[in-house]
Amino acid sequence: YEEDEAAMQIGDALYILSAGHLMSTPHAVRTNNVPDNVMRTTFVSFMDTRPKQIIKPANGEKVEEVLKKDASR
Repeated sequence: YEEDEAAMQIGDALYILSAGHLMSTPHAVRTNNVPDNVMRTTFVSFMDTRPKQIIKPANGEKVEEVLKKDASR
């Protein structure tokens, strides 16, 4: 990444709401071959729905259909 760029991990809720267009990513940190002048800074912010809130894709697909698409990739 360039100096003025950032990377963000998309969570599963946004994956479902976008009908699989925005992929959620497993968390992984790699430190191999990092130059001494590069540092990693982490800012964590967890946002979630209310515990009983039902989320579903905005395009009307069923959650199961989205998850099937993910399994076939």
